[in-house]
Amino acid sequence: MTTYNDNEKLYGKDDKVMYEGEVNNGLRTGKGKQFYDNGDIKYEGEWKNDERDGKGMDFDENGKLFYEGEWKNDMMNGKGKCFDEDGMLCYEGEYENDMRNGNGKSFDENGNVEYDGEWENGVPVVV
Repeated sequence: MTTYNDNEKLYGKDDKVMYEGEVNNGLRTGKGKQFYDNGDIKYEGEWKNDERDGKGMDFDENGKLFYEGEWKNDMMNGKGKCFDEDGMLCYEGEYENDMRNGNGKSFDENGNVEYDGEWENGVPVVV
């Protein structure tokens, strides 16, 4: 049986909290939050063996949501949503190794669908 320490804090340089959440044998495992040096949230979600793994949200350095979805091996993998700097949805669909891969939709700045179909290596597959 695996046991976790709830609300453990891991510190970086200058004794700033870099992570708060579940830890197992010194590795981020379970649910937790990662922080930028300035204290703003960087990632909130699930971890496995010190890597983002499961469902989570990634934030930019200004505290705005950038990505919400599935992670595997510390990369965006699975279904997810990407947001622009104004918080507007710009893509919703499948990711593989941090790139748009599979079925997905991209949206313009007004929320209209720009492309709906297959993606490969971050690029729409236009036939």
